[in-house]
Formats: sequence, structure tokens, C-alpha cells
Amino acid sequence: MKYVVVYDISDTKRRNKVSKLLSSYGMRVQFSCFEIEASLSGVKRIEKEISEIIDHDTDRVFIFPISRYVIDMVQKFGVVKELNESTVL
Repeated sequence: MKYVVVYDISDTKRRNKVSKLLSSYGMRVQFSCFEIEASLSGVKRIEKEISEIIDHDTDRVFIFPISRYVIDMVQKFGVVKELNESTVL
């Protein structure tokens, strides 16, 4: 399944760690937004890893599942790269 992960992390060190982590799982589509393809166990692993990095009192991370039906309805404009299906966790 595809997921969109967005975050608001004020501390640069933590933000860079989360960015690097998510880069290893998917593709950056905006500054604080990644598109990843992962199994349920893969996304649980990502959740755990992010949880160990962030400050739960100040940081925010949202992981939105995107169904195949919704993916077909997504409209993309400008320079758009597609996530390679071979990167599935």
C-alpha cells in the first residue's frame, strides 16, 4: 500500500534524522512530505523508528494510507517523479 508521510519537526537534528529515515523508504515529494510504498509490517517498522527519533511533546508526524482507488484519482502537476514499485518493503 502507498502512504503519504508528512511531518512538522522544529528541531533541525531530529528533522534531518526523520528525513534521512524516510528517504531510505520512499521518495520526497515536498519538503516535509514523503511518498512510500510499504506492507503493513513495513509501515509499523517506520512508525517505530520515527517514534524513537521525535519529541512526542513538540513534533508531529502523520502517516496517511492511500488506497489504490484514491491513487488513480490523485492529480499531480509540475515536475513529478513516480515511486518505483520495486521499493516495496
